[in-house]
Amino acid sequence: ARDAPIRFPPGRAFTGHFTALLHTRRQHMASCRLLLPMEAAMRLPSAVQGWRAATAIAPSMVSGAGNGRFVLEDVSAGSVVNVKPLQAMGSVQSLGSVAADAALTFSSVGDLDRYVELAADEGDFTPRQSRETLEHYLWSLDGERGVLNRATWSVNHGGADGTNLTVFHDRLHGEEVVVSEATKDLASGTELLMDYESFHM
Repeated sequence: ARDAPIRFPPGRAFTGHFTALLHTRRQHMASCRLLLPMEAAMRLPSAVQGWRAATAIAPSMVSGAGNGRFVLEDVSAGSVVNVKPLQAMGSVQSLGSVAADAALTFSSVGDLDRYVELAADEGDFTPRQSRETLEHYLWSLDGERGVLNRATWSVNHGGADGTNLTVFHDRLHGEEVVVSEATKDLASGTELLMDYESFHM
C-alpha cells in the first residue's frame, strides 16, 4: 500500500550498507568534478598526470616555495620523466573530457575566454578563479602559444645550476607532446627542479 511504513533492514546492517553507498557516491563525485590544475596535481595519481617515474608532492626544499615534486625512485640522466600531449583549446568542447596528462594550448584571447566559460559551466568556478589560474600557471616554450597543464607539474625553479629537469616539445606517435627529461642522475627522494627562465611568454 502507498501509505505502508518503510521497513529498513536491522540497524547495523542498514547503516553499513548506507555508509558504503555514500562513500561510493562521494568517490564518484570527486572523480567527476572538474579540478583546477593544482588540485588535480595534488589529488590524482601521478601516473595519470603523465609522470613516467614515480613521484609525489611534498613540502619543497626551496625556501618559500611551498610544495614541490620529488622522485620516489632512482632516475638516470636522459630518462623521460613526464610526457604531456598537447591539445588545442579551440578544439575542446568540454574541459571534463581533457585527459589528466594533457596540456591545453591557447592561441588567442578567444581561447582564454572559452576556458573561463567552460570552467564556469562545468566546475562552477568563478571567472576570477579561472583568470587567476591562467595568470599563475600559463607558460610557453615558443612564445607563440600559451600552455596550461591539466594537472600542474608542481616543480619549482632551480636556476641554471640547480636544474635537474629540462622541458621541450617533441612528437610521439604523430602527436605533439611536451617532454620533461632528467638532466642528471637522480636518487630517490630528490626534488625535481626546472629553469623557469627557459619559458617565454
